[in-house]
Amino acid sequence: MNIQKYGAVAIISMLALALLVSEIARLSTDRGYRDLSTELAETRQIADTALKAVIPGEILKEADKSVYMVLNNNEHYGAAFVIDRDRGVLATAAHVVAELDFDANEKEYSVLNRHTGKPLRIRNAKIHSGYERFRKLVETYQPVDPDSSIRSPRFFRIFDMAHDGALLFVDPFDPETGENLLGPNLPLGNEEKLLALSAGDPVASIGFPVDTLTANVMEESAASRIERGVISSMIAPIDLVERSKDPVANNLIVHRMAIAPGNSGGPLLDKDGDIVGINSHASYSGFSNGDGLAQRVDVIYDLITPYLEEDRLEGVYFPEWTTRLNKWPKADDLFPHALYYMYADIDESEIKIPEKLKDIDVSDDKPFEVAIHKVEFPEFATRYIHFATDLIETEKQKKEGDEDEEEEDDDAWKEAKNRPSFLIEDFGQYYPYSFLLRKDRHYVFFAYDYAIDWETRGYCPLQLYHRRRGETELQSIRQRQLSSIHVKPDSDSKKINVYEVIVQRRLCGIENNEFSIGVLSWKADNDAPAKGEVQTALQSIAPQAVLQVASSIENSVNCHARTLGDPAKCERSIKVRNMTPELYEE
Repeated sequence: MNIQKYGAVAIISMLALALLVSEIARLSTDRGYRDLSTELAETRQIADTALKAVIPGEILKEADKSVYMVLNNNEHYGAAFVIDRDRGVLATAAHVVAELDFDANEKEYSVLNRHTGKPLRIRNAKIHSGYERFRKLVETYQPVDPDSSIRSPRFFRIFDMAHDGALLFVDPFDPETGENLLGPNLPLGNEEKLLALSAGDPVASIGFPVDTLTANVMEESAASRIERGVISSMIAPIDLVERSKDPVANNLIVHRMAIAPGNSGGPLLDKDGDIVGINSHASYSGFSNGDGLAQRVDVIYDLITPYLEEDRLEGVYFPEWTTRLNKWPKADDLFPHALYYMYADIDESEIKIPEKLKDIDVSDDKPFEVAIHKVEFPEFATRYIHFATDLIETEKQKKEGDEDEEEEDDDAWKEAKNRPSFLIEDFGQYYPYSFLLRKDRHYVFFAYDYAIDWETRGYCPLQLYHRRRGETELQSIRQRQLSSIHVKPDSDSKKINVYEVIVQRRLCGIENNEFSIGVLSWKADNDAPAKGEVQTALQSIAPQAVLQVASSIENSVNCHARTLGDPAKCERSIKVRNMTPELYEE
């Protein structure tokens, strides 16, 4: 009886448990259905919001009428868009028009799009002053990567453009009909909207990327390309981990749209069709995912509003840029120390040589003396001829104080049939100078050139040619980031104590011709130098004229650090030769 009773209880318990499990499963399924239903509803709402946020094709089609290709002598140069149709004013990127020379009669600058098919002449341009001031500030400061090796010091690369905005002024009227050929004005986003831009906002780009156009059909086509995307981030030039406390300073728009040459200067539109940015450049990191950068369009408000441009530069941007640059040391402070450790014969048991630039102790008590000067390269030359005046043989001896006889000798030298010279057959900019040597001292001549240039790594490699006066060969060394020559002490009294150096820069950083040269010096026994010795040596610099020769360049030596060729060609000697006047006349 008890067994039957216990069996019935067990059966009932099992049935109850089954019912409980079934009810739990039903409730869970119902909850799952409700969760899925809620999720689907939310997804639909998000999708509806996203679809509404997508910039309608009609807006872009209408805006396309006001976007123009910028032509330099019929060569594609960038893009621009209309902001004042009646006055013929267009907005573009500063770097698109920075090199235009409106005083050159042989140059023809115009804008063109396919909606009219007629080029409109560009009369002038106005560039935001912050564009050049930012470049000048960074290239003068020359930030150094403190984690780089002391034996291979490197610059900290900055390639963001600040205030990359400009105005173009064109003749908008058709000379035949008098009709205004410009498209309608494109509205600029108000400043409240511009400061509210954030990651995830939809944007669209219109431009003329060169990868889709060819020179043969460019003028006939002038077909723009339109692309949609979203804002990835709002950053400040010299982007660091911390964001600027002032949202005005975060005026670079990072967006997820490819930017190619030809897009520069084109508009960035929001979902309302308002212009919020000017396309500037792409992200050039080796690990880039194809992001593009645009200058927030409030730079145009600076250009069209009296005093606003300078007020913002002095009150917001310049202090912000300076604060960010101060995160890194300067080349002028660290490079002389790095060179001293590289060339000086140091007893490491007494002085430990630092491994990285950040380990250098920059103090007033230096074991060397250094003088650094900022100088500028002259114009480009297809060849360079360096006259070896010390190798000229003359039978006449000048009499001290006889000015007439000196003038006669000068005229005779100029009219000489043959002149001892060194010929460098290579395109570039050349800066020659000389400095004095003391025979009981070490000297290191050095040169470097920081550059904000998208196609470089933050610097322009410099090639050095050098010789001691009296020598008949001009030596050269390969291009480096920090180019240097070490001249050891020499007690030979027969050698001339004047050294000549020629610095060459090829096509690089052409918007700024300034670079740094210097001389480092210490005594052979490592005693501290007398104050002013190196400064006196540098004051003897006497640049010679750069002569341009109209001839083709054949077998030019290109030892660029990125495509280093045969070292034997990079480090070679050029022997003196007699140059006839016909070879260097223009």
